[in-house]
Amino acid sequence: GLILGLTAVLAPVVVNRFLLRIEMPIAVLASILAFVLVLDARVTRVDGLILLGAFAVYALVAIRTASLREVPEERPTTSERVGVEIGLTLLGLVGVLAGGWFFLEGAKDVALRAGMSQAAIGLTLVAVGTSLPELATSIAAARARQPDMALGNVVGSNIFNLLLVLGVAGTLRDQNVSDVLPKVSLPLMTALAIFPWALGVTRGRIGRMAGVVLVLTYVGFVVWNLLQGGVS
Repeated sequence: GLILGLTAVLAPVVVNRFLLRIEMPIAVLASILAFVLVLDARVTRVDGLILLGAFAVYALVAIRTASLREVPEERPTTSERVGVEIGLTLLGLVGVLAGGWFFLEGAKDVALRAGMSQAAIGLTLVAVGTSLPELATSIAAARARQPDMALGNVVGSNIFNLLLVLGVAGTLRDQNVSDVLPKVSLPLMTALAIFPWALGVTRGRIGRMAGVVLVLTYVGFVVWNLLQGGVS
């Protein structure tokens, strides 16, 4: 909601065919699968193994369909320039990861001192903090007039987090989760996965107005969460 919304506000996102036909439907299916498995407010080892199995299937699909991806035209570059670009990429990666970590640690400390519940911290501060690298990357892509890269970033990250990260967490240990997740958060997450896909199917793009809707939906969810018991 936040990352894709801000990206679309900065520059309308044209949905390419590969994302529309393969990645975005998989993201919707991953959201639905996570929602169904967490209906009992638990992520068991069996749930974790199911999610990991789904990720293995996704990885296989990604490999088999690699030739269908739309690759931008290559520009001739010297070996010296390639080395510089690799160095800048690594430097940027370290910067966004360090920034996200410092933000997360500081925000968690402030939230705990303010008496916020763990669920509220996870759904707001931790979610934003761990997504800061994605946010920085997506905004940079939009400013560089490559908003479709930002969309691929968001869709791929959601699939990775839902299937692999949640799958590993559940496999290592049974996880009990807040009731707000199956009742509100996961249905909303699924809706936010379907919305841009539907726009891609019907209009071929995610415009600025849709971006505003996405951002306001996210902000509204955060405010609602805090008002409903975010503070213990």
